[in-house]
Amino acid sequence: FSANTIAGLPVIEAFSDNKVTLGPYSSPVIIDSSGNISGSSGGELNVYPGSTNYKGINIISDGSARPSLEFKNESQGDLGAIYGTGTDGGMHVFSYGPLSFMANSDEVIRIHSSGAVSIGDDYVATDPGGDKVIIEGDVGIGTTSPGTTLEVNGQAMVSGSGLWFKAPQFGA
Repeated sequence: FSANTIAGLPVIEAFSDNKVTLGPYSSPVIIDSSGNISGSSGGELNVYPGSTNYKGINIISDGSARPSLEFKNESQGDLGAIYGTGTDGGMHVFSYGPLSFMANSDEVIRIHSSGAVSIGDDYVATDPGGDKVIIEGDVGIGTTSPGTTLEVNGQAMVSGSGLWFKAPQFGA
């Protein structure tokens, strides 16, 4: 059956093979009886509600383009995307603004558009500038429980023009 037409093309069309197409496009979106969504020109989106061994969303590319999940907002436009890099099997996360990580509804890590990273509740909104990292709290290298601002368990090497210590002033 077909329902409504725009420019002579059906908007919704059901077929005897349990597929439904959504148009009006020359290459419509196809939804099969398992809930898989695909374009007639290739690629597909599978939604697994949990009735199979898979749970979640599977995005498959037909090989002519990278599989991607894009985020858009009607008022702001493109917000970002997650996409496969192609033949190396990697993934990229892309954001038009800062990229944030949340824990218990609190933002705890932010990668700023400058390339800088800020970590910790009080520092997360501060952009220290490109290629810099600021961390609230103690940092441990080679230890899981640092007791000071920086604790290194193991050897450390410093290269460059020297190592400077700023000691507190004692008495006058």
